[in-house]
Amino acid sequence: MEVLEITNEEKLENIVESVNAYKMLANKVNDVVQYLRTKNLSIDGVGDSYKTFQECRKKVFKFIGNKLGIVASGKDINTVHMNVDRYDTHCDRSIICKFARRSLQMMVLGKRMKLKVQ
Repeated sequence: MEVLEITNEEKLENIVESVNAYKMLANKVNDVVQYLRTKNLSIDGVGDSYKTFQECRKKVFKFIGNKLGIVASGKDINTVHMNVDRYDTHCDRSIICKFARRSLQMMVLGKRMKLKVQ
């Protein structure tokens, strides 16, 4: 994968802020899952409860991702697919969880890349 280095401090700061916000939200996922399963609730509108904790956790991640403008996929949500207009930007979740939409504009869209955030 191509590694994208970002030198513009302002844009890098925006990305780091969005990553931190996503991580804070993701840290709450287990609490959300536990609540949903305890109350026998669903977040997809169907009304079905989830058989396993992991299944519910994946659903919650997907729900959060959709709200943030991303689609999380993969068995362990290791890959985050970000849909911006007609382009897909793929990145490794261990490197970064979320880009702000405004930060994506400076990237070469439609290519696979990793983003270094230090």
